[in-house]
Amino acid sequence: MDLVRYRRLGDLTANPPILDGDVIHVPYWKQSIHIHGAVEEPGEYEYVLGDTIESLIEIAGGFRPGAQTDVVEVREFVSDQEARSIPVSLKEAGGGGRPLKDSDQIYVRYRPEYRLVRRVIVEGEVRFPGSYGINEGTDRLLDVLEKAGGFTDEASLHEGQFIRSKGAEKIDLEFERLKLIPVEDMT
Repeated sequence: MDLVRYRRLGDLTANPPILDGDVIHVPYWKQSIHIHGAVEEPGEYEYVLGDTIESLIEIAGGFRPGAQTDVVEVREFVSDQEARSIPVSLKEAGGGGRPLKDSDQIYVRYRPEYRLVRRVIVEGEVRFPGSYGINEGTDRLLDVLEKAGGFTDEASLHEGQFIRSKGAEKIDLEFERLKLIPVEDMT
């Protein structure tokens, strides 16, 4: 029996009928395999002889949107202290059918930049402060301020601030302005 397979996939052969006089024994796990990353239910699963990369992905609920479905990383132990990582192509014949062993780990990566959410935060004296999705490099400051409903009557446009953060180069606008003034004209 394989009740995880039955519950997740509806495989009736994994949930045999019970007959009069049967004995049901449920032991503790002895061996396990792991799956991480872009699958619906990552985690540790009981290892069953015959498990493959494909069957583990299936039991883990399948790929999540944005998963890299052509290759996975298999990390397997070659000794008690040493493991190695092997990229396995799921597109090649037999790739997904590669048998797993006790303690194997499967890593399913997300595609780079998949539906990357770009956003800005508008605070202060606007009608609808909050977070706004943007098309980076296309949307302009005024576009976002219009989405935010424009300014309230109490807004001070002179003291407004535009702050760029998260690794982007921070620009000190006052310093940039002062750099343009000749030193002899400064007081």
